[in-house]
Amino acid sequence: MDFALGPKQGSGVPAEPDDDGVMWDLNPFNIFIPLGESYNGKLPGWGTGGSGGFVSASTALVLKSVPIQLTAAPAFFSQTYNGSQITLSASSLQDVTSQVDAAGNINLSFPASSNGTEFQPFAYYQNHTVGFEQASPQLVNTTVEQYPATSFLQNGSRFNDHFSATGAQLIIDFWEKYLLGYNTTRELIKEVGN
Repeated sequence: MDFALGPKQGSGVPAEPDDDGVMWDLNPFNIFIPLGESYNGKLPGWGTGGSGGFVSASTALVLKSVPIQLTAAPAFFSQTYNGSQITLSASSLQDVTSQVDAAGNINLSFPASSNGTEFQPFAYYQNHTVGFEQASPQLVNTTVEQYPATSFLQNGSRFNDHFSATGAQLIIDFWEKYLLGYNTTRELIKEVGN
Protein backbone atom coordinates (compact mmCIF):
# COMPACT_ATOMS: atom_id res chain seq x y z
CA MET A 1 0.00 0.00 0.00
CA ASP A 2 1.32 3.46 -0.91
CA PHE A 3 0.62 6.59 1.12
CA ALA A 4 1.20 10.21 0.10
CA LEU A 5 3.39 12.11 2.53
CA GLY A 6 2.29 15.63 1.58
CA PRO A 7 0.62 18.14 3.93
CA LYS A 8 -3.02 17.31 4.64
CA GLN A 9 -2.61 13.94 2.94
CA GLY A 10 -2.67 11.67 5.96
CA SER A 11 1.02 11.91 6.78
CA GLY A 12 0.68 13.17 10.31
CA VAL A 13 1.10 10.77 13.20
CA PRO A 14 1.13 11.18 16.95
CA ALA A 15 4.65 12.22 17.98
CA GLU A 16 6.54 14.02 20.69
CA PRO A 17 6.76 17.74 19.84
CA ASP A 18 10.57 17.73 19.73
CA ASP A 19 11.02 14.54 17.67
CA ASP A 20 13.42 15.27 14.78
CA GLY A 21 10.91 13.70 12.37
CA VAL A 22 8.35 16.44 13.11
CA MET A 23 8.13 19.23 10.51
CA TRP A 24 10.50 22.18 10.94
CA ASP A 25 9.72 25.89 10.57
CA LEU A 26 12.27 28.47 9.44
CA ASN A 27 12.00 31.70 11.47
CA PRO A 28 13.46 34.84 9.86
CA PHE A 29 14.58 38.01 11.66
CA ASN A 30 15.95 41.19 10.13
CA ILE A 31 16.97 44.75 10.96
CA PHE A 32 17.58 47.90 8.89
CA ILE A 33 21.05 49.52 8.77
CA PRO A 34 21.49 52.93 7.07
CA LEU A 35 23.87 53.24 4.12
CA GLY A 36 27.49 53.80 5.16
CA GLU A 37 26.98 52.56 8.72
CA SER A 38 28.16 49.50 10.63
CA TYR A 39 26.47 46.94 12.81
CA ASN A 40 28.37 45.34 15.68
CA GLY A 41 26.27 43.18 17.96
CA LYS A 42 23.96 40.22 18.29
CA LEU A 43 22.16 38.90 15.25
CA PRO A 44 18.47 39.81 15.23
CA GLY A 45 16.45 37.09 16.95
CA TRP A 46 19.46 35.46 18.64
CA GLY A 47 18.30 33.43 21.64
CA THR A 48 14.64 33.62 20.63
CA GLY A 49 14.79 32.18 17.11
CA GLY A 50 13.91 28.56 17.72
CA SER A 51 14.67 25.34 19.55
CA GLY A 52 16.58 23.87 16.60
CA GLY A 53 19.06 26.70 16.63
CA PHE A 54 20.75 29.11 14.27
CA VAL A 55 20.74 28.16 10.58
CA SER A 56 22.30 31.03 8.62
CA ALA A 57 22.80 34.79 8.21
CA SER A 58 22.88 36.98 5.14
CA THR A 59 22.86 40.64 4.11
CA ALA A 60 21.33 42.52 1.20
CA LEU A 61 20.85 46.02 -0.15
CA VAL A 62 17.24 47.26 -0.07
CA LEU A 63 16.32 48.93 -3.36
CA LYS A 64 12.83 50.01 -2.29
CA SER A 65 10.21 49.42 0.37
CA VAL A 66 6.45 49.87 -0.17
CA PRO A 67 3.82 49.68 2.62
CA ILE A 68 1.21 46.96 2.08
CA GLN A 69 -1.50 45.16 4.02
CA LEU A 70 -1.09 41.41 4.42
CA THR A 71 -3.90 39.01 5.27
CA ALA A 72 -3.55 35.64 6.95
CA ALA A 73 -6.74 33.67 6.48
CA PRO A 74 -6.68 30.06 7.57
CA ALA A 75 -10.05 28.43 8.06
CA PHE A 76 -10.32 29.33 11.74
CA PHE A 77 -9.49 33.08 11.67
CA SER A 78 -8.60 36.03 9.46
CA GLN A 79 -6.06 38.65 10.44
CA THR A 80 -4.76 41.73 8.60
CA TYR A 81 -1.25 43.07 9.18
CA ASN A 82 0.48 46.25 8.10
CA GLY A 83 3.74 45.29 6.46
CA SER A 84 6.23 46.20 3.77
CA GLN A 85 7.01 44.78 0.36
CA ILE A 86 10.79 45.00 0.08
CA THR A 87 12.79 44.69 -3.12
CA LEU A 88 16.38 43.49 -2.62
CA SER A 89 19.33 43.78 -4.96
CA ALA A 90 20.14 40.21 -6.01
CA SER A 91 23.77 41.13 -6.75
CA SER A 92 24.22 42.48 -3.21
CA LEU A 93 23.19 39.27 -1.41
CA GLN A 94 25.96 37.89 0.80
CA ASP A 95 26.13 34.84 3.03
CA VAL A 96 27.71 36.01 6.31
CA THR A 97 27.04 32.87 8.35
CA SER A 98 30.76 32.20 8.85
CA GLN A 99 31.18 35.65 10.46
CA VAL A 100 28.81 34.86 13.36
CA ASP A 101 30.60 33.88 16.56
CA ALA A 102 29.39 31.28 19.08
CA ALA A 103 27.56 33.95 21.11
CA GLY A 104 25.64 35.24 18.06
CA ASN A 105 27.70 38.39 17.51
CA ILE A 106 28.62 39.77 14.11
CA ASN A 107 30.54 42.82 12.82
CA LEU A 108 29.27 44.26 9.54
CA SER A 109 30.16 47.41 7.57
CA PHE A 110 28.11 48.73 4.67
CA PRO A 111 29.15 51.11 1.88
CA ALA A 112 27.81 54.68 1.77
CA SER A 113 27.59 54.99 -2.00
CA SER A 114 24.84 52.72 -3.21
CA ASN A 115 21.70 52.75 -5.33
CA GLY A 116 19.52 51.53 -2.48
CA THR A 117 17.86 52.92 0.62
CA GLU A 118 19.49 50.82 3.39
CA PHE A 119 20.96 47.39 4.11
CA GLN A 120 19.34 44.50 5.94
CA PRO A 121 21.08 41.74 7.87
CA PHE A 122 18.88 38.61 8.01
CA ALA A 123 19.14 35.75 10.49
CA TYR A 124 17.35 32.40 10.20
CA TYR A 125 16.55 29.90 12.95
CA GLN A 126 14.70 26.60 12.94
CA ASN A 127 12.24 25.03 15.34
CA HIS A 128 9.66 22.28 15.26
CA THR A 129 6.22 23.15 13.95
CA VAL A 130 3.61 23.48 16.67
CA GLY A 131 0.75 22.68 14.30
CA PHE A 132 -1.11 19.41 13.96
CA GLU A 133 -2.20 17.32 10.99
CA GLN A 134 -5.09 16.25 13.24
CA ALA A 135 -5.79 18.56 16.18
CA SER A 136 -5.39 17.40 19.73
CA PRO A 137 -8.65 16.43 21.49
CA GLN A 138 -7.84 19.20 23.97
CA LEU A 139 -8.17 21.73 21.14
CA VAL A 140 -11.32 20.24 19.63
CA ASN A 141 -13.60 18.57 22.16
CA THR A 142 -13.07 18.04 25.87
CA THR A 143 -15.72 15.31 26.11
CA VAL A 144 -13.74 12.58 24.33
CA GLU A 145 -12.06 9.74 26.19
CA GLN A 146 -8.55 11.00 25.37
CA TYR A 147 -9.08 14.21 27.36
CA PRO A 148 -6.95 15.13 29.14
CA ALA A 149 -4.13 13.65 27.05
CA THR A 150 -1.72 11.63 29.16
CA SER A 151 0.75 10.79 26.35
CA PHE A 152 1.66 11.92 22.84
CA LEU A 153 -0.47 9.03 21.51
CA GLN A 154 -3.63 10.81 22.66
CA ASN A 155 -2.56 14.31 21.65
CA GLY A 156 -3.40 14.50 17.94
CA SER A 157 -1.16 13.91 14.91
CA ARG A 158 1.76 16.20 14.16
CA PHE A 159 2.98 17.09 10.67
CA ASN A 160 6.04 15.10 9.71
CA ASP A 161 9.12 16.60 8.04
CA HIS A 162 8.28 16.15 4.36
CA PHE A 163 11.84 16.81 3.19
CA SER A 164 13.88 14.26 5.12
CA ALA A 165 14.28 10.55 5.59
CA THR A 166 13.82 11.23 9.32
CA GLY A 167 10.29 12.50 8.66
CA ALA A 168 9.42 9.42 6.63
CA GLN A 169 10.94 7.20 9.33
CA LEU A 170 8.74 8.89 11.96
CA ILE A 171 5.66 7.63 10.08
CA ILE A 172 7.15 4.19 9.41
CA ASP A 173 8.05 3.73 13.09
CA PHE A 174 4.60 4.79 14.27
CA TRP A 175 2.86 2.44 11.84
CA GLU A 176 5.17 -0.46 12.74
CA LYS A 177 4.87 0.02 16.50
CA TYR A 178 1.32 1.24 17.05
CA LEU A 179 -0.76 0.15 14.04
CA LEU A 180 0.70 -2.86 12.25
CA GLY A 181 1.91 -4.47 15.44
CA TYR A 182 -1.50 -4.24 17.07
CA ASN A 183 -3.62 -7.38 17.17
CA THR A 184 -4.22 -8.66 13.61
CA THR A 185 -4.00 -5.36 11.70
CA ARG A 186 -1.07 -6.45 9.52
CA GLU A 187 -2.85 -9.65 8.48
CA LEU A 188 -6.10 -7.80 7.76
CA ILE A 189 -4.31 -5.28 5.52
CA LYS A 190 -2.61 -8.11 3.63
CA GLU A 191 -5.98 -9.80 3.16
CA VAL A 192 -7.65 -6.64 1.83
CA GLY A 193 -4.71 -5.85 -0.46
CA ASN A 194 -4.39 -9.49 -1.62
